[in-house]
Amino acid sequence: KALKLEKGGEIELEKEEEDHVRGLLEEQLELTQDVMKQHNDGVELELQIVKARLELAKLHSRYAEIIGDVVDKRRALGSKCWEKETVKLYEMVKSGDYKINQMRFMIQK
Repeated sequence: KALKLEKGGEIELEKEEEDHVRGLLEEQLELTQDVMKQHNDGVELELQIVKARLELAKLHSRYAEIIGDVVDKRRALGSKCWEKETVKLYEMVKSGDYKINQMRFMIQK
């Protein structure tokens, strides 16, 4: 009513007061638009996070299935085969550690 946007207003503002109020309203509009944009951006990011978590859950589930299959196959081959594979993997790790230690020694010189 004070800005004469509605008919029948009883409040009379001077031109300077009206300009000041209009300026404040425009500033509030800009701030509100900025807040809404930031909110929408935040919602978009949350959706991306949810999608990434879903993908991670799918991959984890698939990984668990594969590990289960591997364990079942190794058990089916027998414990000796299981032990042989374990020893083989241990030797590979030991060899890799030895090579890393050699590199460290060479770097230290």
